[in-house]
Amino acid sequence: QKRLQFIQETIQTYGIHHIHTGRNSQWFEEHRSAIESTGATLTTGATSVDYLTLTDEKVTFAQFMEQKGLPIVPSWRVNTLAELKTHLAAPPFTDSPVCVKPVTGIYGMGFWRFDDSASPMAIFNHPEHRLVSPQQYIAAASAAESFKPLVLMPYLPGPEFSVDILADKGEI
Repeated sequence: QKRLQFIQETIQTYGIHHIHTGRNSQWFEEHRSAIESTGATLTTGATSVDYLTLTDEKVTFAQFMEQKGLPIVPSWRVNTLAELKTHLAAPPFTDSPVCVKPVTGIYGMGFWRFDDSASPMAIFNHPEHRLVSPQQYIAAASAAESFKPLVLMPYLPGPEFSVDILADKGEI
């Protein structure tokens, strides 16, 4: 309640017209009506908690986008180490190297590209290359206490581009 009160008071005191969240989006969505009752508009990257949850889960979101007719990169949810081993032994695509990333999260945290010829020291000497042999990744994952779900997908070479658009109810 203190956060909500602070936000409402700040909106009123400084005449804020719009709030765009980068963090704590779920909390903001849960309090959308109270925040917008001040006259300010709110963008969180979604229009409800349900849509925020959908967009946070990469495989489910890709399936949703595909159903809407948008182009996507093929992706598979890997829930267990055994599933990962199976997919690495027989990748669902053969025309591209394989990579993995966490099912949730942003900023490339947990992204790894697999290469059978990667040096065992590559992840230490050049972690910025995000390159690891599948065997080394499997060994590390096997030694971990738990396995967090991953997205398995083809690696697309080249620079990554990100486009952020601030839109409100379809208006850019």
